[in-house]
Amino acid sequence: MILPEYGVSNKLERRIGRKIVPFFGRRMMHFKIDRPIVSISFDDFPKSVMEKALPMLDKFDWKATFYVAASLENITNHLGLHYSRHDLEKLHNENHEIGCHTYHHLNIAKLSARRVNEQVQSNTQGMKALGHKQKMDTFAYPFGETSIRCKKQLASEFVSMRGIMPGIHYNKVDLNQIKSVTVYSGPTLENTCKYIESLEKKPGWLTLFTHDIRDNPSEWGCTPEDFQTVLNLIHKTGAIVLPIQRAIDFLNDAKFE
Repeated sequence: MILPEYGVSNKLERRIGRKIVPFFGRRMMHFKIDRPIVSISFDDFPKSVMEKALPMLDKFDWKATFYVAASLENITNHLGLHYSRHDLEKLHNENHEIGCHTYHHLNIAKLSARRVNEQVQSNTQGMKALGHKQKMDTFAYPFGETSIRCKKQLASEFVSMRGIMPGIHYNKVDLNQIKSVTVYSGPTLENTCKYIESLEKKPGWLTLFTHDIRDNPSEWGCTPEDFQTVLNLIHKTGAIVLPIQRAIDFLNDAKFE
């Protein structure tokens, strides 16, 4: 089994690519809302999300999006133990959204078009083998890495693709590279809270993402206390909280005339 390597390349060509890619291969949707929308998502996803985060979401009756790489079922790595077949069944039965995250959690910006397709199709088959037979309409780029070619290629497979470029969507969104803000414990959390609080003054669509939720989280995770703080702030804004695809459906009905 191939385990994911975390961290992205900081070579000059990749840094330049990350600046350029968001301006090309776009699929724009325009909308107009007077109340903020928030989408919460979990990448990979570790078992701690089921144990810690899900009960917190349940108290608000909020649903989230879970981006799954089928090869990570029941493995343990720096994010802790990962999900099980039973966890996927529970999420589906409770009306959460399950999205695609490639099969091996690979940086698709480095792959050929053929290998990108193989990763998507293998994940679809892997999820079916785990009992999840529903079509996955949404995708999250592993490591947030993509390319203009990948954006165009995956647009024929998915309704949306979520990245990790931070920001809030006001009146328009590129469905081929949705912005998303981290929910990580540590120095970035204060900035995340500011993004959420700003929704009270100017409504937009904010998507959030994280990985493990535990008392001693990884660099890419969050403590239960910090996650609860984030949820409380979202609630205070009066935002409508929806999984990614349901948020898109909602915004699609709020298009400009």
